[in-house]
Amino acid sequence: MDRDRRPQLRDLDVEIPMGYARTGWTLARCLATAALILFLLPQSQAQTVDVSGRYQCAQAKVRGKVIPCKAAPLILKNDGHFELRGWEGAIL
Repeated sequence: MDRDRRPQLRDLDVEIPMGYARTGWTLARCLATAALILFLLPQSQAQTVDVSGRYQCAQAKVRGKVIPCKAAPLILKNDGHFELRGWEGAIL
């Protein structure tokens, strides 16, 4: 080896793997494809269902036996509030 010559990579007798660069490009392509698919998927509108009203328990099962229910009615309101035995609250 000449003293005036700079050391070269081939002088080290070591291989440098190039897998990380390829993996990075593959990951970038996968992320771009996933973003494109999510962007192109049609968006559906949520359905609104009116469940407001007065709900009364008809029967309950206790220890395997069906008995008549004596619970107070549950009142659901359109604005998301409810009433049960004089208590009022909101469904979040």
